[in-house]
Order: sequence, then C-alpha cells, then structure tokens
Amino acid sequence: MSNKLADELKSFETVWEGGYFEGDPLNPLAKSSYKQLGYISVLYATYLMCIKPYVNDQTISLEIGPGRGAWTKALLPSKEVYALDALSEEHNRFYEYLGYPENVKYFHVQDFRCEMLPDNYFTYMFSFGTFCHVSFEGITEYAIHIFPKLKSSSHCFWMVADYEKYNQSVANFDNLSYLATTMPLKPRYFLMRWLFKYRMKQNDRYL
Repeated sequence: MSNKLADELKSFETVWEGGYFEGDPLNPLAKSSYKQLGYISVLYATYLMCIKPYVNDQTISLEIGPGRGAWTKALLPSKEVYALDALSEEHNRFYEYLGYPENVKYFHVQDFRCEMLPDNYFTYMFSFGTFCHVSFEGITEYAIHIFPKLKSSSHCFWMVADYEKYNQSVANFDNLSYLATTMPLKPRYFLMRWLFKYRMKQNDRYL
C-alpha cells in the first residue's frame, strides 16, 4: 500500500505548472469548471459557507492541496496557515501568488503521514479540489493521520468528488444554468443561445 501511495504522489510531478488554479473563491462571479451553475460562483458560495464564518485572527488553519494558493488567500486572516501539497512551492509559484505572507507555512509532502504537523494544534481544516485527484486509499491515509492534529472543537471541510453528480450537472447544463434558462426557447433567441454556448466552451479552454 505504501508504495502505491508513494507512486500516486509522484504522478502529480508533471502537472499544473504554476499551481493548480480552479478559480478565485473571493470573486462572486469567478470562472470555474462549475460554469454558471448558480447566481454566484460555486467557489464564492463555498467561501461564504465554509470559510468566512470560521476563519479569523485566532484561527490556526490547515489546508491540503493549495496549488497556486487561491483558497489559501481566503485563509490569510488566520493567525497561522499550514499548507501541504504534493508539488513544491516553486512549481506552484505559491508564495509569488500570495505575496509572501508571514503567517503561512508551506510543506512539500512525500507521503500521507503529515508528520511535520503538531498534534492537537489546528482549529480549522480545509481542502477543495484536491481529494478528487486522490485515491480513496490516499484520502483514508490523510484522514487517519490528520485527525490527531486537530483540536476537539475544530471545524473541518473536505470536498470529496462525486463524479456522477458532476457529470450529470454538465450533461444537463441547459436546464441548470441560470443564464441558459433566462433565454426563451423561441426562434429569435436561437442565435443568442448558440453564442452563449460557444462562449462557455471558449471559457472552458482557459480554466
């Protein structure tokens, strides 16, 4: 099992040059792979519900898989932020994106054991867009080793992908997108609907 998980971490070494970047969680209308599935960005809605109420100048935050640091930026009001990633800080250009904040510590992980983290220390834990790239065995290893690092009163938010639901939402985009549904199904609006779909495909190329 340990060899399998080590190979899994190594598989990320050649991807996401400059750091994985899903979108800006602090922008209410940010682009992301979730497209226009809501009146505000899915990322911003996640920030409002899972970060803003819990993070302040007394929070000791832990993040798994920061990539370039888009979500880390939302955690900067914390007293301290520990960020763990399968890729190096240089590869992700992490500090360059964040502006070198003094309250952030970055760790390039070689396994799932999280031995660099102090026990019973963190009051907040967050991970988004990371465990969808990790096997269930890897997620389990992280959970086992991170649990002792969290204080008993801490808040923890992990996004673990449900591919079936995501694929269904993409397949039914015309019915779920608020922008698509605002255009009537009448002949004079066909060109507008086509242009809208074309723009969405173009935007997907630059996510």
